[in-house]
Amino acid sequence: MRQLELFFIALAYFTRLPVPGWVAFAPEKLGQAACFLPLVGWVVAAIGAAVFWLAAEVLPVDIAVVLSMAATVRVTGAFHEDGWADTCDGLGGGWTKARVLEIMKDSRIGSFGAIGLVLLILLVVALWFIFRGDPSLIELWHRAAMQAAGGVR
Repeated sequence: MRQLELFFIALAYFTRLPVPGWVAFAPEKLGQAACFLPLVGWVVAAIGAAVFWLAAEVLPVDIAVVLSMAATVRVTGAFHEDGWADTCDGLGGGWTKARVLEIMKDSRIGSFGAIGLVLLILLVVALWFIFRGDPSLIELWHRAAMQAAGGVR
């Protein structure tokens, strides 16, 4: 039961998915829940894949790709996109370490963050179209992801 609780803690922290009411979040448990981060990633990926598959059945693939991306952004609460935008703003606008960190902590998005998000989204769309046409690329991506997940402990 303890491992299940840790999984739900990781799921609640890194997504907007509902978890059972008996799960009590505590910051000190988050470190222990880190071993479940690859599984949380798989849950998010499965939701994105399901949306893509269902949408591609009735809509053009271009639209299915965008809907799949929107689903994963919604499920994660734009967690990664927010972090990426903060990083782009900080590294683009700060010259000293202190200034970079100050910019990254600012909740507003700046020019570098906005441009970084647009480029990131374009990259993800381009990768979607590359991977959907070549199963060997998908297998290569899968192996890299599994190796990276194996390193998380």
